Amino acid sequence: IDENTLLAIGQYNYVLADANTYEIIKEISRTDTVHVQKIDNGFVIINADANYDECSYDIYDIKGNITKHVDIPNKIIEEKNREFPVADPGLLCISTDGKKVVYHGRNGFCVNTIDLDNEVALQPADEFNGGYEEFYVMTNILLYKDDVVYGRAKKFNPEININEIFFASLDTKTKEWKVYYKLNDDQQLFAHPRPFVDNSFLIVDAKADDRFTEGKLPYLIPGETELKEFTCEEGLESVRAFISPNGKYILTTYNYTSEFGIPLDSEIKLYDVKTGEVLLKQKAKHIAQTAYIDENERKLYVVCSTKFSVFDF
Repeated sequence: IDENTLLAIGQYNYVLADANTYEIIKEISRTDTVHVQKIDNGFVIINADANYDECSYDIYDIKGNITKHVDIPNKIIEEKNREFPVADPGLLCISTDGKKVVYHGRNGFCVNTIDLDNEVALQPADEFNGGYEEFYVMTNILLYKDDVVYGRAKKFNPEININEIFFASLDTKTKEWKVYYKLNDDQQLFAHPRPFVDNSFLIVDAKADDRFTEGKLPYLIPGETELKEFTCEEGLESVRAFISPNGKYILTTYNYTSEFGIPLDSEIKLYDVKTGEVLLKQKAKHIAQTAYIDENERKLYVVCSTKFSVFDF
């Protein structure tokens, strides 16, 4: 989260560690956490108990100190005769500058101040009564930056009677949608470094192999209007990959198998996106569960199973 500090998810805690010595600086309990997200100069932890009776979010600085606590108020839903939070904590995202928030709530898809005192409905709930195939609905909000919300969106297609899934964005000022890519059933939209979304998106294909995909990885840097595409050396590399915050490097990770389908060693491979050069190749016992590529320091942080490794490149 800065040049000297790592933020990681432990089994029971969020962990801040020194990026130079890897010593733990601070641990923060995640007992009632819904999720955590990175913002400029810190991070946010969004909390909710099991029944969503008490929901809130805390903004932390890079040293792990709380700079703001906001309770998400409840409101009676008459038809269900109980209280629910006015903003769904599972579908809520803080802007990267820490000043605003977007969420799904009782009044629709809304934007608000960080203190939840000025709600504006971007897509009012009553607009979805009938004719809903005309609307894109953000089902997974990944990044809220410069007044634009990025994530997975669905749109009902009445001709085939299913919801189609897209990588899309919504401008909270103009309320205009932009669709970048239609995802098939096997494709996943990765924000890097997952789940600490920074400034890049990558689309991987869970069923990719060298016969069908040719190792193609579509990616987007927020602020750009079109997806770009990177081609790996082998098709199976597009099954699982990670991209650096500004799209300069891509890490692929995959399992080798024998001709009889027996799993062999895994491998991680780091590419320079501009030149296509392989900067690092390393055998591993397991594929990478998560990774972070530091563009400035040219360091790769990667977790393969329970093994945490750091590479210079």
